[in-house]
Amino acid sequence: MPDLNFVPAAQCVSNSYYQASIEGSKGDIYTVVVNDGTSHCDCPGFKYRNRCSHVAKAVKDQCTWHSQFDEEQTEKDKCPRCGGPVEYVRFAI
Repeated sequence: MPDLNFVPAAQCVSNSYYQASIEGSKGDIYTVVVNDGTSHCDCPGFKYRNRCSHVAKAVKDQCTWHSQFDEEQTEKDKCPRCGGPVEYVRFAI
């Protein structure tokens, strides 16, 4: 098995944790949390079916900038797309 190489990269913090308030069809506001690829919504539909349309709406607005895949460069720890904070990670390739 070949040795792994670790590559440093920067990504928008919302790639690993994202929280949004989404309005439901009847005007109720639900909180959607996406944490390291898993999602949760506090609406009744998610509680019983483990899925809902609010998660899809929240993820659509989530910034997914990553220095390995996107051309833009970060400036002073700020995401070039949304202006939010940047975290530095290492990936094994």
